[in-house]
Amino acid sequence: MNIIIRPLDEDDVSKAVEYVVRLKLLNEEIDPNFKAVENLEEVAREYILSSLTDENSLIYVCEDLDAGQIVGLLRLEFRDRIFYKPRKVAVITDIYVKAGYRGKKVGKVLVEKAISLAKERGAGLLVAKYPVNNTIAEKFFSELGFKDLRREKFLSL
Repeated sequence: MNIIIRPLDEDDVSKAVEYVVRLKLLNEEIDPNFKAVENLEEVAREYILSSLTDENSLIYVCEDLDAGQIVGLLRLEFRDRIFYKPRKVAVITDIYVKAGYRGKKVGKVLVEKAISLAKERGAGLLVAKYPVNNTIAEKFFSELGFKDLRREKFLSL
């Protein structure tokens, strides 16, 4: 497999929207507290397009050069934790690997890129956000050395 990790470009937007939609629907399947909105595709398109112009967001894709297709996506967001050190953190808000490419190190390569980008931008922490019931993500990130940072509790209203 001959893959590269590169920034998302405008030609990739439709595929990125597809992958974000799939990810959000997977989150909904894992946990009903992540019920997707009815206009999910439209919202995902706005999300991707706004990320392209937001100086605090980066989107990278994994492209299989042999197959000529995008097989993974990573969205990274930079935040300022004004009360804590290190103040600057990078957050993996979205990571998706196409079926058929899972278990083939694509996710690991995307996270390695996130680490590199976070360091380049001066972040002192890399955080991954995903639903608490996503045992696949839990195992994946734990195997890469991620640790629990904080807990969030909610009350449905």
